[in-house]
Amino acid sequence: MGYRFYPALITAAIVLIGHVLKWTSLLEYKKRRDETIEFSNRFIELPITISNTVRLSLSCMLFAFMMLIKSKRSWGTMVY
Repeated sequence: MGYRFYPALITAAIVLIGHVLKWTSLLEYKKRRDETIEFSNRFIELPITISNTVRLSLSCMLFAFMMLIKSKRSWGTMVY
């Protein structure tokens, strides 16, 4: 009677192995997807961060230059 169950056991083992491999590959794809999304978010945020930093630096330099012009005008040494 055991010889009748061998094909069923082999089929069940193949199905189980396939199921485990499927879930393993799905978890690997999910991990890759998360890494890709994280990299994409960093790549998108980088120019925004740089532009905000540069804009802040430029606005500080502009403010300092305006204060310098204002101070020279008040001293009467501004040359036009």
